[in-house]
Amino acid sequence: MASFDIDPGFAKQLEWIRAFVAEEVEPLDLAFGGEEVIYDKTHPVHDAFIRPLQERVRAEGLWSSHLTPELGGQGYGQVHLAYMNEILGRSAFAPSVFGCQAPDSGNAEILAHYGTDEQKKRFLAPLLEGRISSCYSMTEPQGGADPSLFTTSARRDGDEWVIEGEKWFSSSFERAAFIIVMAVTDPDVSVYQGTSMFLIPAGTPGLEIIRHTGMGYDREGAGKGPPLNNTRGIIWVRGVVLRGSRRVLRDSDAASRRAPEAGNGWCDGRSTRSRRTGSCGRGVGDEHVDGQQGGA
Repeated sequence: MASFDIDPGFAKQLEWIRAFVAEEVEPLDLAFGGEEVIYDKTHPVHDAFIRPLQERVRAEGLWSSHLTPELGGQGYGQVHLAYMNEILGRSAFAPSVFGCQAPDSGNAEILAHYGTDEQKKRFLAPLLEGRISSCYSMTEPQGGADPSLFTTSARRDGDEWVIEGEKWFSSSFERAAFIIVMAVTDPDVSVYQGTSMFLIPAGTPGLEIIRHTGMGYDREGAGKGPPLNNTRGIIWVRGVVLRGSRRVLRDSDAASRRAPEAGNGWCDGRSTRSRRTGSCGRGVGDEHVDGQQGGA
């Protein structure tokens, strides 16, 4: 059973976080609050105000605490993170100041585990440094976030991957340097083995925004919310072509690549597989990484 006790050392850190957010971060919400500023890392507010605060967070050893130490974090467990997020959730800017804003935090973990060296250099490093934003595109209009109802598909066409379908609730798409899209790669097997994730760089031909809508305090058509088609939030992913320099290995082709230690799976930048039960196929990259890790 998880212990929810707070050790004295972490209690002091929480007090620092509480005071820091109230005194230094929350005033930024009143002065500059708005998704167009928070997620646009090139906005002057970030250089002038956010990055100096991020350096103070780093000095306290609290930057990206959800990540492991080799990625610059503290490797805090869920209990510690829950106590931190209870405070950070009071401010729109606080997650960015502490390097744990969604969806960048989850996308960083995907890239850290499954990205190629080139993808980590191009996308993961600046993401961890807070210099770019990302987008996670999963939800579909006919089934919400239930992967068993997804129809967005990815198929191999020679040396390319073609993704076709509809996505909605793809928040901050216009300000993202890349998006990670979940698509069905094998409709003939369980969704847990037949879905994968793809990294799509911003500006890839074929991405079409049908319409914007406001979310929360935004007005209709303000452009801050997810793309919409009629009354449903949709980002169309039509004929998106992802070029790969390497042949993609299916699990059946890569059986001989099993890692020596049970449970570690294999990963050579082309094919990744985890032997966890109830897992979901995941792929990351301009070249697709065919793998399984984590639940849907």
